[in-house]
Amino acid sequence: MAAVGSTISASDYNTIRNKIIAVMGAGGTNPNTGSTDLSFGYNQTINSVAVSSASTIAKSQFDNLRFDILNAKLHQDGTTPTITTVNVGDVINYSATSPVFQYETISDQAIANRFNIGSGYYSLAAAQTSYTGATLTPPTFVGGWSSSISNEITVTWPSSSAMRYFFNTGGRIRFSCSFVPSLANSQNTVWQNTLANAGTQSFGAISSGSGAVNFYNLTTSFQTWYTAVSSAPYSSNQWLLQVRVSSGNCTTSSVTATSIVFRFVWNDGYTDPGGPPPGDLAQGTLTLSIDEQYAGSPAGISLLPTVSPPTVQPAWTVTRPLYTATSITGS
Repeated sequence: MAAVGSTISASDYNTIRNKIIAVMGAGGTNPNTGSTDLSFGYNQTINSVAVSSASTIAKSQFDNLRFDILNAKLHQDGTTPTITTVNVGDVINYSATSPVFQYETISDQAIANRFNIGSGYYSLAAAQTSYTGATLTPPTFVGGWSSSISNEITVTWPSSSAMRYFFNTGGRIRFSCSFVPSLANSQNTVWQNTLANAGTQSFGAISSGSGAVNFYNLTTSFQTWYTAVSSAPYSSNQWLLQVRVSSGNCTTSSVTATSIVFRFVWNDGYTDPGGPPPGDLAQGTLTLSIDEQYAGSPAGISLLPTVSPPTVQPAWTVTRPLYTATSITGS
């Protein structure tokens, strides 16, 4: 970057542009290191273009760079950052108060916060089983269990790139579970409270829950990314949320998988020291709910700048996945 007080060169402009298009564009490379990193990239419309060393940087080129920065930060924060508009005739020097210093600072923030998604820039939607509007029926278990019950949810995208961009733009797959007891006993009450207290757990590109597991460190073996533990003396009763890819790779250097498999295990490890069965049997209706957070909305979230018809207004575009579920089974 230019020294303080010097004028801005084409390479300075292009350095800033490379940072923000690594976030907003197809990505795949860390702009600071030049190394492959598939956690970069939203795959959205880009306004700015690189400038040549022999040309004067026009106001329109600064405007397009500003629009790319604004689109990234609006998506991440839900609010418009303070950013200067460059005017015709401005002499752009590199200093702490210059627009270019500001543009670079905000672009660095966009890189650091690239998995964030701001209010108003995402939607919550039911898990869909087709692209014609059919949704997944929440898996339900009715009856009792004294050992373990489980099921699996498979989430599939049409391509590995579509899956990567879903998570890069802040997409998350969300789960919650409820239990309505059919018997009045302590264990049923504890299970009901344990699952209620677990709330909604979401899986994305940032590790969450009680395990350091996220989209970019998945393998073909199940890893536990969240565990809900019941209170004593029922602490051996646990709800485990596990995840793996169905096949292929899922790292920052290689994403070839197109499906993620989530497994849910309700372990009832508590042994009733009292009388004969059913004793402290866990019995009732268990319901697993699934939805997703994705970038955009059914009505469309426009990208800047605003264009006039007949030009089509660019909008956020993310491919949502399809879901299948197995029954909750066990004993």
